[in-house]
Amino acid sequence: MRNKLITAALVAMIPLMCDAATSVVIDAKANCLSSYVGAVSGGTSARLALAQGRYAVSLTSNTMSCNGGMLGGGCNIDTAIIQGGFGSIRWGGAVTARPTVVEIGGGVVNVYAYVSDDRCSDNTGQATLLFEPTN
Repeated sequence: MRNKLITAALVAMIPLMCDAATSVVIDAKANCLSSYVGAVSGGTSARLALAQGRYAVSLTSNTMSCNGGMLGGGCNIDTAIIQGGFGSIRWGGAVTARPTVVEIGGGVVNVYAYVSDDRCSDNTGQATLLFEPTN
């Protein structure tokens, strides 16, 4: 009887574990791509694997700056770009502090995240990109 109760409890917890939020840290310099002038230059995208589903995505704990830590004067990098999968961000989407709902299709897929700036070399700080399962 005890084993049946433990098994039932574990089975009941599976949906809760599958609905856990996941996140990736974006670095304003290392994950910055600069491409408006032609060839892409700068860093590399951050990457995480996400299962198929709907997610509320937001940028949290943001200290990203476009000029050596200065957050005023338009230098707070407040938008990240995400791309991947066969859902609503296949061609890319913008994420800010305000949650945005995205759909991930095609099973487990890699999602790439980055910031863009005309000069990545003086960027500082990091932010967390939070993916929370939603209906």
